[in-house]
Amino acid sequence: MGAAAALLILQATQKAGNVEQMTRPALDVDVTREAGTVTLRVAGEVDLATSPLLEQHAERVLPHVAHSLILDFAGVDFLDSTGLSALVVLRRAADRVGIRFAVVNLTGHVDHTVRICGMLELLGAGNNNSGT
Repeated sequence: MGAAAALLILQATQKAGNVEQMTRPALDVDVTREAGTVTLRVAGEVDLATSPLLEQHAERVLPHVAHSLILDFAGVDFLDSTGLSALVVLRRAADRVGIRFAVVNLTGHVDHTVRICGMLELLGAGNNNSGT
């Protein structure tokens, strides 16, 4: 299939109202609660398109967190500057309500991005399950 044909299919799909399926952000968030700690298990990409979704999930559970909000990034394979900004926003929100915040299980590109930006300590980030 040539580029022109692919463009026509994309345009036809958009006109048919199927744009939502094609442009759906690639982010999954599972929430678990245990003994005052809420863990968000995040999978996919945390970027310009998905950062607002991550913030929404975290802000929705924040009032129900007694001790710690943990973001498990084992399934995150990409993090850009808007993703980092969202993590800083969430860290500040956790600080305001007096709970611990940590991003754990950083791997590959995501770990490198957080390290190179000097944000490991700010995010309570690490490659382990405890966030310490």
